[in-house]
Amino acid sequence: CTPYTRKTNPKKKFETREQDYSSPTREVVQSLKPHLRAHVALSAGYNNIGIRNLLKPLIKQGLKKGIAGEKSRIYRWTDRRYLNDIIQHVAQDGSKVHSALAKVAKMHVVCYYEVGSKMTGDPPMHKESDLELVTRICWLLKDFRFTALNPETRAGLFQADIIHTVICEALFRQDGDGYHLARMPEFVDRFREYPDELIALATCAVSFALSQWQTGAFVKSTFQERKYGTLYDDAVKTIKTMTSTNAAKAGWKIRKAGWY
Repeated sequence: CTPYTRKTNPKKKFETREQDYSSPTREVVQSLKPHLRAHVALSAGYNNIGIRNLLKPLIKQGLKKGIAGEKSRIYRWTDRRYLNDIIQHVAQDGSKVHSALAKVAKMHVVCYYEVGSKMTGDPPMHKESDLELVTRICWLLKDFRFTALNPETRAGLFQADIIHTVICEALFRQDGDGYHLARMPEFVDRFREYPDELIALATCAVSFALSQWQTGAFVKSTFQERKYGTLYDDAVKTIKTMTSTNAAKAGWKIRKAGWY
């Protein structure tokens, strides 16, 4: 087994690039990314806690298989710098799950919330001024009204069809780049449960997309802001509070099962 030679990204000296890894290591890295993405979607959201514990045994398995196994790369298991570089590199991929959800959410908020479409030049669905539009969006974003079946009464929080649509299209149907996670055999059972954390993450994606219309059109901004990590935590807490009784929890499970 050849010793590990670290090559850093010329633009970011503390990061490594997949293209600079040898083919055995690149194969291991590529096998880890779906697991990391599923972890972010189903349980982690914006938290990096648990990523190292998730990836370390998977790296060890990967080093025993394929090209890495043929070239006895398992001996690199004791090289702490090698392990840290792989974990750090793969962990960066988690933010792409946020982007995959946000991309789908942007396509659907226009019609679902009837916010008009200055960006595309289509006529607005509501005859309202920019101020009225901004006021309505601010009202929708308050207290998770935008997730409710009835925003006026906040009945059916986190059950709006758009939440299900974003999850389904981003993680069940989307091809390419490994984001159709819910169709991968190793993750099917976990996605069937529609965890509260997944619903909270989709909620953040819709909030992000809807907030873009506070200026009347989509503007360039990022979904990986601290603001959305806080919103994610609030959404998870709100769902847990809503379903704190056995009866509410049972009803919530039935509604989620109907989505799958």
